[in-house]
Amino acid sequence: TIRIFDSEDERTHVLRGHTSAVLSVTWCPDGKRVASGGADQTIRIFDVTRTVIMQKNDGHGGYITSKSWSYDGKYLVTGSVDQNIRVWDASL
Repeated sequence: TIRIFDSEDERTHVLRGHTSAVLSVTWCPDGKRVASGGADQTIRIFDVTRTVIMQKNDGHGGYITSKSWSYDGKYLVTGSVDQNIRVWDASL
């Protein structure tokens, strides 16, 4: 579970979906999405405003330890303890 506090309206947005620990979270440059990676070996892209999963990606054989968005938010690069780096199409 990811909890994001919005200081403007003092609301907490709760993002659910991972089946085990969330290890990292990264904001998209558009400010509307976050990507998370976890011990469940999945990457999830959430719409923060609507608190829904927009995309779920499987493909790593280990914990997801790092993520980075492309400058335009179209791609997400992830790294894992499986020693692989993957590039995902994050455009919707």
